[in-house]
Amino acid sequence: MEAAVRTANAWLNGVQEPVELEAVRGTQGLKEATIELDGNEYKLVVASGAAAAKVVMDDLRNSNPKGWSFIEIMGCPGGCVNGGGQPIQPQYIRDTVDIKALRAKALYDQDKSIPLRMSHESPVVKQLYSEWYDGYGCEKAHHDLHTSYTPRTKYPFSQPADKQSLIAHIKIRLFVKYWCILLRADNIRPYYRVSSKTL
Repeated sequence: MEAAVRTANAWLNGVQEPVELEAVRGTQGLKEATIELDGNEYKLVVASGAAAAKVVMDDLRNSNPKGWSFIEIMGCPGGCVNGGGQPIQPQYIRDTVDIKALRAKALYDQDKSIPLRMSHESPVVKQLYSEWYDGYGCEKAHHDLHTSYTPRTKYPFSQPADKQSLIAHIKIRLFVKYWCILLRADNIRPYYRVSSKTL
């Protein structure tokens, strides 16, 4: 989010010095900030974790009463620094050290020291727009890189028409469920076999 806001600040306000959005940093579930771009105020929100995402989604269902213009939602509580791809630490470290905060601080410290801090300065983005698109804001880029919300219904489950087909359908589902359970059990059984032979 910060790199994109820095680009907007550079393009609309003419400020080449990267803006620091301290208000949306940290590992809290819900963080908000306001930034002025081209004489207008824009509200930003960052939600991390399902509970915070639900708060944002509920507000959006109620016509966005807070007037958020830029929304970032991260699935993991505290963001990616607390995600499943991070190295697992022993319990005694997790009990005594705020690992999320340390990882976030390391990322923000690194962000301050790198030369490319705005989205439009990335060589990859520049190459994409020069070779694939006809520059920033072109119709093809808008078509490829933007999306819109379309309500979708759940996939309709159609019941088999006759009793015989229904029984066959149930048997197939039970067969598949049985094999899924059996395959999971096979991953565990060899350990029990080894331990039972050694007793």
